[in-house]
Amino acid sequence: MKKIIGLILIILLAGCSFVMPDDTEFMKVIESLDTPEKIGSYMLANFKYDEKYIWKTLSPYQLWDIRKGACADFAKFGMFIANYHGYETYRVEIYYKGLINHMIAVYKESNGYTFTSNRKYYEVAKDSFKECIMSDYIKYKVFDYDGNLIEVGE
Repeated sequence: MKKIIGLILIILLAGCSFVMPDDTEFMKVIESLDTPEKIGSYMLANFKYDEKYIWKTLSPYQLWDIRKGACADFAKFGMFIANYHGYETYRVEIYYKGLINHMIAVYKESNGYTFTSNRKYYEVAKDSFKECIMSDYIKYKVFDYDGNLIEVGE
């Protein structure tokens, strides 16, 4: 009963439209991934990038279940689990030639911002969201966990 009440509170407080499934194996994974580094290591070892998922958006549970997705799915998975463990998380949409071409999850840790990009965790802390973007881009947008736009950069 405590577990069910806890899950309901997490869903309500997270501001996420994702509904937690009743799957004890999935919950064990979530509980074990209590740092952004563990989340990235898990994604790298267990998920595969699949181009056909570029135009779909999977929930964290769907990604965990089918084990393949695209950058948006990996970012959502990382943000959801890190937020579950109390981390401040952000989604950065990176635009090239006017389209969203990439998405990363950014985590606020004690030493600065770290991030995952396509399943890989980058542990060298950065001082800004802009520093987390590793390539040339036209524009980027940063959203908090609740989907609020907090920064636009060019």
